[in-house]
Amino acid sequence: MRFSSLAAAFLALILLSGCAAKADPDPICPKTGFIGKTDTMTYLAPGSTKDVLATATMKGFSGDCTFKDKDKNDLEVSLTLPFIAQKGKAGGTLKEKEFPYFIGILSPDEQILQRQAFTTKISFDDTGAGSSSEEHVIKIPLKTRADADKYKVIIGFALTRDQMKYNEEK
Repeated sequence: MRFSSLAAAFLALILLSGCAAKADPDPICPKTGFIGKTDTMTYLAPGSTKDVLATATMKGFSGDCTFKDKDKNDLEVSLTLPFIAQKGKAGGTLKEKEFPYFIGILSPDEQILQRQAFTTKISFDDTGAGSSSEEHVIKIPLKTRADADKYKVIIGFALTRDQMKYNEEK
């Protein structure tokens, strides 16, 4: 599967960060980060280019990786993704909002090996704020354990073209 030109451009902007290892022997974790400006998602009022219904942000990530089976080269990457959200002025009586996001695995030659879609539902309190946290375990079958740091885990909100344009203009 090939990246679209838009996804390829975002890939160049990946913010890379390792994750801490816990297994014996200590694996080297895949590089993990967000694609471009996909760590924020804004919903605008229908027909508007500026009236915000709600905005959510992924506030980083944490995790580790391990080889669960000493006889296999299957790497398990555990991720925790914290989200915060704020209802906008156009949000009115909005009580909750769903925010779709994805986690993907790229091969050493940056081909998409896996892409999983998820949704977090965030409820807003009386001040219009909300938060959630999601935990995931991603399994990556490796040819050899030494290849672990050659893979990449990419994270981001599943933005529409308009949402991406909004993020780029901010």
